[in-house]
Amino acid sequence: IELYDAVDITVEDCRFNNCGSAGVFISGGSSAANVPTRIDIHGNRFYNCNDGIFVYVGGNEIHVDGNFIRKCGRGGIYLDDVSTGDGSSTSIAVLRSTVTGNFISDFGIHASGYGITSGQMENCIVSGNQIFDGIGDAISIFAGGHSADPPLPSKYVTIADNHIRGVSGGGIVGVGMQDSNIHDNILIDC
Repeated sequence: IELYDAVDITVEDCRFNNCGSAGVFISGGSSAANVPTRIDIHGNRFYNCNDGIFVYVGGNEIHVDGNFIRKCGRGGIYLDDVSTGDGSSTSIAVLRSTVTGNFISDFGIHASGYGITSGQMENCIVSGNQIFDGIGDAISIFAGGHSADPPLPSKYVTIADNHIRGVSGGGIVGVGMQDSNIHDNILIDC
């Protein structure tokens, strides 16, 4: 499912198997001014897709919950901001969004990937997810890329109550995070 200029969309209870791209790809369209807004993606099953869920060009009130994502070639859930290549400024961040209660396993099977990743975030919650047996980082929050100097700040982000086991990269990686809370997570064999 690819949706452009997406506003007030719900994707629920769908099954995605063997997708060469993302199972769900949502974008602001041709202009960064058209950010995805009020998007709910929940109760879906993704198996053997390149990405499970990919939300592009920032977003307002993106809610990704209760999805089952397994054996995705690159990663599970990607919420992308819009930033310049050198990381010096950003146009659109991910705002007032949640990623909760998802099950993600066996990601990054083609190359190092991610369980959940996002660019610049503000007022967001990443909570209650189970992320197992992946190649790459389980949860990574960064803006302007890992090498941005200085990184763009992600503010007021809560990362809590996630269960992470058996990932080859970092359990939780944050670049440029400020005024945020990381608590009550379980990380084993990272």
